Amino acid sequence: MRSERRRHIRVPGPFSASSRSGQHEMPVRIMDLSEGGCYIESAEEQPLGKSVMLKISLPDGASLVVQGEILYLRPGRGYAVLFNGMADAGRADLERTLARLRQLTR
Repeated sequence: MRSERRRHIRVPGPFSASSRSGQHEMPVRIMDLSEGGCYIESAEEQPLGKSVMLKISLPDGASLVVQGEILYLRPGRGYAVLFNGMADAGRADLERTLARLRQLTR
């Protein structure tokens, strides 16, 4: 499972987002972001494998909606989300944004 965590280069956040699970939507803070997923800072416990929908506010003012599932937990600290449902246009937007952010952090 460790190899799954490091498949993509991560860009440090924080990034603002909202998480929707069922009827409930709540603000969340993404601490790092990659093409494959993100890490969400949260004290709330979440079940492994739970499906989530995230609306991520990107630094360029755009927002991106992605679906994913909770991959692993760090109790009391947060959880990782593996993206598993993203349209091609959304994936391209995310890749372009992350490439720009990587250039800025060098």
